[in-house]
Parts: sequence; C-alpha cells; structure tokens
Amino acid sequence: MGGYSKSDVAGLTVLDWLLQPVETTAIVDSNGNSLEDSICGNLDLVLNTHRQAELVPPEFEQCASSVLNYGIPELTSQIDLSLPAEQHKLCQAIEETIRLFEPRLRKPKVSRIERKDKGMRLRFRLEGEVEGFSGREIFELDFESNTSKMSILAGEQR
Repeated sequence: MGGYSKSDVAGLTVLDWLLQPVETTAIVDSNGNSLEDSICGNLDLVLNTHRQAELVPPEFEQCASSVLNYGIPELTSQIDLSLPAEQHKLCQAIEETIRLFEPRLRKPKVSRIERKDKGMRLRFRLEGEVEGFSGREIFELDFESNTSKMSILAGEQR
C-alpha cells in the first residue's frame, strides 16, 4: 500500500485514516483548506454523530475501535449535565472519541469552561498536539444540551 502525498493529508476523511496510515502531515491541502479547518470539520462530524452508549460488548475489543463505534456515546439522555461528575463523564467520552477517530490530534485533553450564564449550553476546552506544529492546538466546543449539538470553534495555538 502506498502512502498519501503531503497535499492529500489535510483533507483526508476518517475512513481514509482508518484504512491506511499516513506517513506525513501538511499544513494546507490541495483545496487550500488548513489543517486546523480539516480537523475542525472532522471533529464536527464525529462529535455530532451519536451512537448507543454500550453498543459493543467488552469481549469484542477490536470492534470497540472500529467504524462500528463511530461517534460519541449518547449520554445526554442518560445523565444530568448540571452535575459536575456527569460533565466529567462527558469530557471523558469526548476525549475517547477524539483519540479513536481524529488521529491527527494527539493527547486530547477536554475540560469544562465555566460560564456566567447557566443556560442549556456547556462549553469545553479541547487541547491536543498536532504533528508538525509546536505547542498545543486549542479548540472550544460549545454543547447545546437540549439538542445534543456540538459546535466546534477553532482556537489558538499555545
């Protein structure tokens, strides 16, 4: 199997990443999209795809990291997101989903951002390492709990 060229890497889909390892990264793809835009787009897809929380039984370890398990577990109907412990569970689920399905963002760390208005929205900070960039890339995730919709906001590099 051959590798992808530098200009192909930033625009790869999740399926492409799963089917063939990528040997290099590029900052801009052939369509002029930045790597950050590509990551934001993929995060939008994976974090707004919901799946059954316990879809794959524990004895099927390899299936747990397959496309069968693509997306974030549907936790919002099962937990009370006004409780800090339940918000922490959601952070862990987001981190695990990113580890599995956005390999360009390494060592993801998700933390809750406190907001003054305590409405139906939760805001999270996502930090991770991107190969080829120094420091950590930062994104903000805006989660609307009544619709389970996650908005991805490109952040900064730190």
